[in-house]
Amino acid sequence: MAFEVNQKFIAQLETGEDTLKHIFKVPNSLEWQRFNSLRWSGAEKTMKTGEEIQFTVDVGNFSKMEMEAASALWDACIENVEGYTIDGQPLTCETKGWREKVWFPHKMAAIIQLVKFFEGKKENLEKN
Repeated sequence: MAFEVNQKFIAQLETGEDTLKHIFKVPNSLEWQRFNSLRWSGAEKTMKTGEEIQFTVDVGNFSKMEMEAASALWDACIENVEGYTIDGQPLTCETKGWREKVWFPHKMAAIIQLVKFFEGKKENLEKN
């Protein structure tokens, strides 16, 4: 995939009255490799049991491996968040321990957007 190094991906989450943003750097090839190796690390065992293997879009249906893979990718690529507050103060990358203060389901929802976007880009490039 050809993306500029300084490009950002913004995942936008609507939570009723708030719009929350997760601002990511574009994952590099090593980060994608790590994500995919973690994501599919249980594939051999799963294939032996005949279960279907897929990256789900419903956070409640994430397997343990998918959650670990998505969490590692979020940690590797997140640069900032917008729209969050802690005790009435904005939560940003300037806030001490800000990454741990972002609600885990929001991290997963943001990563789903990032993965779907870039996997869609990859599919389009492979078709052309």
